[in-house]
Amino acid sequence: MRVLLSALGCNPNKGSEPHVAYRTLMAAASRHDVWLLTNNGDAEVLSEHLDGHQLRKRIRIYGIPLGYDVSHEPSRGLVQFHYDRWQRRAGKLGLALDADVDFDLVHHVSFAAYWMRSGVAEVNKPFVLGPVGGGVHPPLGLVCELGVRGAVTDAGRIIGRWLYARTAGPRRTRAQADLILLQNPATGKRFRARGERQILPNALAAEVETSSPITRTNDIVVVGRLLPLKGGTLALRAFRHVSHPNARLRFYGDGSELPRLQKRAQRLGLEDVVSFERTIPRAALLARVAAAGVLLHPALHEEASLAVAEALMLGTPVVTLDHGGPAEVVRRFPDAPAICVSPSTPRGTARRIASAVEQFLDCPPPPGSAPRFPTTRYADSILAVYDQFGRQGVEF
Repeated sequence: MRVLLSALGCNPNKGSEPHVAYRTLMAAASRHDVWLLTNNGDAEVLSEHLDGHQLRKRIRIYGIPLGYDVSHEPSRGLVQFHYDRWQRRAGKLGLALDADVDFDLVHHVSFAAYWMRSGVAEVNKPFVLGPVGGGVHPPLGLVCELGVRGAVTDAGRIIGRWLYARTAGPRRTRAQADLILLQNPATGKRFRARGERQILPNALAAEVETSSPITRTNDIVVVGRLLPLKGGTLALRAFRHVSHPNARLRFYGDGSELPRLQKRAQRLGLEDVVSFERTIPRAALLARVAAAGVLLHPALHEEASLAVAEALMLGTPVVTLDHGGPAEVVRRFPDAPAICVSPSTPRGTARRIASAVEQFLDCPPPPGSAPRFPTTRYADSILAVYDQFGRQGVEF
């Protein structure tokens, strides 16, 4: 088949959405010819990365200017402006390419949200949208954990998305989709669209190396950007109730929430057993996650979470909220050590998190010597979707 793949970010050297897009690209190219639309910077990186790769002859890369310097993140409103403009440009280029190529399938993969536009939806061919996120809201009982600024920001986010989802571009995108891949059931509830729906968390695209034998530590690690929505204050609140004598709580990441978390740790008298390791190289981070006693992921709203998927693949115990995307990821690893805690009040939730953490610290599972895999393989799912919805089922 001839596949048009739209991925605003697609980069093998980055995590999150760009990594998922790269995994989608390689899965698609394993059986089909792919025309990729991405930003200029990632187009250059990909071209160099794929030089000499056996699948390179099946991949055609087109870079579209993003409009701002990604190393200096602008305001959210400006990002949305440039995102929308990029999508419009992608739509025009997609239509021009389709006139010459006659695509069998169009797929918008990275930075897909129920409230956003997809430019390539204008191409009148079978259209796959997603994995789509954006529909998870914080549990009402835990909104106070966001803090005043975080709560105001989150309220604005929810209202803004609700309003923008009703504009012409996003409505047309949803209407054109023949299949909508959803990160989680919560996002599915935000859709009013004709297309078929399937749940496929993009975190299932995670990859880890085979781990060597290690000794498990008593570290409780929290991985990700330090933002109010990531639940760092809830992690600190829960850690107060962890009685294991050698337990240590370690945060890996940077973000605007760092000063607030540092002050909270001092106020709780935890500065000697809580450390903020900031951002470290991916290989070093995965090694520490593999050896950790628990990966704690207390995010108040999360669409999937590659950090959770990576920990489960490494055999590291995971404690997360039974809410939104991480819980859906955990369900795809039924034999992995993990506990999903039902959210309620901050105090009650913190105590249940602490109890779950102590279960794994007191009876640690042995470190894995080989990666675990989910019941649903991401690449296999993508190829099955293409076979089902593509105009042709012919392999090249």
